[in-house]
Amino acid sequence: AGGQLVRDADGRLTGLCLDAAMNLVLPVVVDIGSHGPNFHTEGPLEELVDAVDLAGTAFLAAGLTTVCDAQVTRRELRAYRAAADDGRLRVRTVCMPLSHQLEEYLSIGLAGPFGDDRLRVGAMKIYADGSLIGGTAAFEVPYGERGELHGSLYWQPDQLRELVVRAHLGGWQVGIHAQGDRAIGNALDAIESAISAEPREHRHRLEHAGYPTAEQIRRMARLGVITVNQPRYLHDSGDEFLTRLGSRAHGLQPLRDELAAGVTVVLSSDSDVASYRPLDQIASAIARQTRSGAPIGSEQGLTLDEALLAYTIDAAFALRLEERIGSIEPGKLADVVVIDGDLQATPAADIGSLDAWKTFLAGRLVHGTDGP
Repeated sequence: AGGQLVRDADGRLTGLCLDAAMNLVLPVVVDIGSHGPNFHTEGPLEELVDAVDLAGTAFLAAGLTTVCDAQVTRRELRAYRAAADDGRLRVRTVCMPLSHQLEEYLSIGLAGPFGDDRLRVGAMKIYADGSLIGGTAAFEVPYGERGELHGSLYWQPDQLRELVVRAHLGGWQVGIHAQGDRAIGNALDAIESAISAEPREHRHRLEHAGYPTAEQIRRMARLGVITVNQPRYLHDSGDEFLTRLGSRAHGLQPLRDELAAGVTVVLSSDSDVASYRPLDQIASAIARQTRSGAPIGSEQGLTLDEALLAYTIDAAFALRLEERIGSIEPGKLADVVVIDGDLQATPAADIGSLDAWKTFLAGRLVHGTDGP
């Protein structure tokens, strides 16, 4: 489930493994079943901690003070804990456990969020479908140059509903990867069933929410569902999306419509699939242009202020950390990024060329130098 071994016209395997089919060929060390693509490969703990350290330094230089790892197994959590113990976890890190671990967490009565200001567990990650880039996002109407792409589902609707309801009843916030409108519909059905079973303040999220219909956007608003978006996709892969989806590509990540409907919109990167630099993502959210300069859903572009809110206080809200981070207020942690340029005066297309001049974490300078 959730994957495919691609064959040519004669039925021969091409060697292309999509989504969960990667489990068959990669030297993985964690069995996640059919709960998602498995990239949890072998590696000594020391190397994993080195990678966490290296990434943290790069994140601080880009102006990131908090990151969320949206697919965590025991392998990654062990590395984050070791890095924190060694003083090498350089940014605030929120871990989203993958859903194959749900029963283990429920068996000991744990549900996120829990942890401290440097390392914590957040929402439970669940996959509904595949990827837009890989052609495995599940749409109601086939796509591709010849209409050959149907997408794939990790779970049938009743299975997804059971998984989400169980997580919700166990106290979890869920983050459901859903790209195509078919998968988004399944995800919203599951979330609505969960809320009906136990109404509560939940902050359930749709990760990517690539192609929601107008009706689905209204449902998101009614259900209080947050969308976590990666607008850099529109730059990096936008030309391919226009080829594969035609006019539907202009409806990808309809952030303007979501805001108008009252949906909480969050921006993120999905690094390392796309740039981890917030200014790259913000530039793409505003400009909505492909690599070739073609417009892609220009009417859905955000203003600078809207993009900044989506990357700061609304992102903190999605992490249940808005009382600690996301804005500069008395009583909050003093996470501050100083940009080497005037964001308000910089054209959208050039925002990505700006850099973080200084980054402060809890009031301590962690990137840049003292002095003017």
